[in-house]
Amino acid sequence: LVGKLIATSAKQIGMFLVILAIVSAAIVAFIIYSLTMDKIREIAVLKLIGTRNRTIAAMIMQQALALGVIGFVVGKITATFSAPA
Repeated sequence: LVGKLIATSAKQIGMFLVILAIVSAAIVAFIIYSLTMDKIREIAVLKLIGTRNRTIAAMIMQQALALGVIGFVVGKITATFSAPA
């Protein structure tokens, strides 16, 4: 009975983590999209002066990576100090 309960709990936790990962990915994608749309004029100016699409995409990816690293560090620090030892 206890083993079955533990197995069921482990399955539920696994499903929760999958759902959490999907929702988190959607939120991150929306944030990156919003940040990109806020800079549409700057991107248009860069295109006018001849900047390649690859360079613009790299700039957007650098911003997304920087936000991801900052989010990871803040989350890790918060989890370290708020979780019981």
